[in-house]
Amino acid sequence: MDLTDIGRIVLRWAHAVAALFWVGGSLFLFLVYRPAARFLPETARQLFEKAVRQRFRELVNTAVAVLLVSGMVLTFDRLSSPAATTAYALVLGTKIVLALLAFYLALELGGGRRVSIRLGRHLVGAPELILGIGLVIYLLVAILRLLYERGAGG
Repeated sequence: MDLTDIGRIVLRWAHAVAALFWVGGSLFLFLVYRPAARFLPETARQLFEKAVRQRFRELVNTAVAVLLVSGMVLTFDRLSSPAATTAYALVLGTKIVLALLAFYLALELGGGRRVSIRLGRHLVGAPELILGIGLVIYLLVAILRLLYERGAGG
């Protein structure tokens, strides 16, 4: 293993951990925090939610920076490999577009804007949409790994 391999490992690890913090943190907020916060008195809940939002926004901002930098380097690294087939490039492109959409929505939320999208009869807020996008991206990562291994002959 040479220095380049170690660099790739560190970048992949940083990319994965940043995604874990963002998507995992979002899952925690939706599945644990929000339901539990309903039991707090209104005044306490509002103060606590403000503190949680501020801390989570700081975490997401850091995660986005790490994801952007590591993602750009890893994209060029993978696409320069002979194992990167056309199918791999298409799935990776889809992942990148979805990630940019999630980054945009997070930026809008960070600016204090309320963003929502109507899907049929349902109004979906940006936090829910970002979480959904993040989960789809995780699925695409599994597909990318399979495509890359097949392209590498593994």
